Amino acid sequence: MTLEEIEKIVEEPLSRFRTMYQTTLCSDVPIINNIADQLTHNHGKQLRPLLMLLSAGASGSSFDKLEYLVTAMEMLHNATLLHDDVVDESDLRRGEPSIRKQFGNKVAVLCGDYFLAKVMKLLTDYNNAEVNHIVDNTVLAMSSGEILQQQRSKQLDSNLQHYHDTIFRKTASLMSACTELGALGTSWQSAMKKFGLHFGMAFQMRDDLLDYMPHSSTGKPVGNDLKEHKITLPLIIYLQQAEERERKNILDTISHDIISDEDVQQLIKEIVNEHTLAASKAAIDNELHHAYSILDTLPANKFKQGFFELMQYLAPSSL
Repeated sequence: MTLEEIEKIVEEPLSRFRTMYQTTLCSDVPIINNIADQLTHNHGKQLRPLLMLLSAGASGSSFDKLEYLVTAMEMLHNATLLHDDVVDESDLRRGEPSIRKQFGNKVAVLCGDYFLAKVMKLLTDYNNAEVNHIVDNTVLAMSSGEILQQQRSKQLDSNLQHYHDTIFRKTASLMSACTELGALGTSWQSAMKKFGLHFGMAFQMRDDLLDYMPHSSTGKPVGNDLKEHKITLPLIIYLQQAEERERKNILDTISHDIISDEDVQQLIKEIVNEHTLAASKAAIDNELHHAYSILDTLPANKFKQGFFELMQYLAPSSL
């Protein structure tokens, strides 16, 4: 099943979200409209809205006014992307020039702030204390995750538990919030929160593995994490079984302020071996196993099936 076919399962509420998203982005400031148009045109998979809407359907929740929350969470996601590109000095986003590359760091940061203000307005309009609590905790987790990643990258921290903690905060926490909000007020709320956590962990692990695979189609340059001094799952697995001299040589190279394209390609050749690939894929499979186990407890319906189909995109066998 294609992503478009999965989207058809929630076609009506997804259409309401997209209409509201475009309307909410509108501003009387021309440059904001310009940036909003670009983000709308190059919106990617809009995975988080899909997760929330499938969660609502699978848990038997109502779609009434859910477009407010879906729009808020997608705007929160895009605000973090604008800020992340500034922090990481990224010139590309989804294969296109990033906003900071086109308009500069100041505009990118301020536009991200504008999006966050829109999120606050949407949540005020929705007016639900539990929703506010969930979103507040998510923003705190995401912010602390980004700070920890910067700190741990600078320290060349290859602790696997620290890596899990970082990706939980910066990626999985938002996906977990989306699936929890979709099931808000139902008996499945806690289960869907856990499902989103494992889905998000698998998603980030897969993304980190793709950064080492030359034939990936993520829209970001291969080896970008290495250039940004990020020590992610494939490198951690490699370092765990590398000899001390190999480990020192790689960490010395990564510690350079600027890492050349040639060095990146050489590092990838050294790091990507049969063990690294197998262990990385096993870690992704483990998270997906937990997510599947949670889904199995839900009643059978088209939304649950949509989740199963969506998870096929994360399966290591698809790499």
